[in-house]
Amino acid sequence: MLISVLIFAGCLFFSFAGGFNLIEVQYYTPRVIGNINDRLEKIKSGYGDYFTNLDRQLREFLSAQSVSSYIEREPSPENMEKRDTLCSLLFQKNPGLEGIRLVENDGVHIHYSTFSDDILSETAELVTYSNYMDRIPYALIETSDGDKKTLVYFDNTRNRLLFSYPFYDAYTAYRGTIVFYVSGDDFTRSLINRDIVSLNARGTVLSPAGFVFGLPLTGRKALIQEIQERWGKRYSNIEQIAESDDKRENLFVISTTDESGIKIGWICSQDEFEFSDMEKIALLVCLFITLFLVVFLMFNLRHDDMVFIKRRIRKFQYELLKEYIERKDTTDWKTLAKGIASRRMDVNDEVKKSLGRRGK
Repeated sequence: MLISVLIFAGCLFFSFAGGFNLIEVQYYTPRVIGNINDRLEKIKSGYGDYFTNLDRQLREFLSAQSVSSYIEREPSPENMEKRDTLCSLLFQKNPGLEGIRLVENDGVHIHYSTFSDDILSETAELVTYSNYMDRIPYALIETSDGDKKTLVYFDNTRNRLLFSYPFYDAYTAYRGTIVFYVSGDDFTRSLINRDIVSLNARGTVLSPAGFVFGLPLTGRKALIQEIQERWGKRYSNIEQIAESDDKRENLFVISTTDESGIKIGWICSQDEFEFSDMEKIALLVCLFITLFLVVFLMFNLRHDDMVFIKRRIRKFQYELLKEYIERKDTTDWKTLAKGIASRRMDVNDEVKKSLGRRGK
């Protein structure tokens, strides 16, 4: 116990003299960053699956013959009923879908919209829509005739994704762009369902193409602007984006990029890279217990001398009796005992000799 306390005192002095910082830099911080990078890789893979699934559903919706009648001024009642059913099913399967808007290729006229703000007048036979006046310029969401690749616009102001597709009428003529507005929280829900992020995690959409997780409630706009500037330039895996008087509250963003250029970031504070007070106490307690057990084990590696000697003496006694039994007539045990007693000195010498140096 005394030896353990003395060694522990030395370790305690070393720990608070910079030992904890050394362990944090060499082992703890790289492990924390590695865990976050692993999580980012899973989020990146999750976005690929999310995009593929949603893109497939939207393309299936657009491939329906009745959907092409949205551009017609007087569609047939049958087409209207079928497309309304398909639209309802699409919204039901995708709770994150906020709305649909069909804009003519002139970028002005809206031929269909699920947003009530776009409706100028509505009757049982006819719905009149206003011109396209959304704050997002049409040029940013416009698609061209023959586009095979889905255009995704990241709207960080309203935290949503805009999926744009070229729209064709019943005669397969290109007529404009149909846009599906999806909440950015829908992607986060998909990650939660797959147990990739925790329930309290929330992803934020960032322009021009990315997500960031863990943004604090205060100073969000400034942090978003800082991250967007860092992502717009050449950046490293981990970047400091905010500094405070208390260094433990400094904020960093750890980022990764997928093959399509989508950036995924995770916000963390400096205290996540350092041991908390409870963790330091737990480490010190484990260190003392380990030191005590190691020292205790070292003192018990060598067998007790008396136990060793008794074992050797018993072995010698057995060999001696075996020798007499094999050489003498054992019918008279008294004569046998007298014979052994007469060799008392010789037997003692042989016993000492059998014990070796430890017998001394």
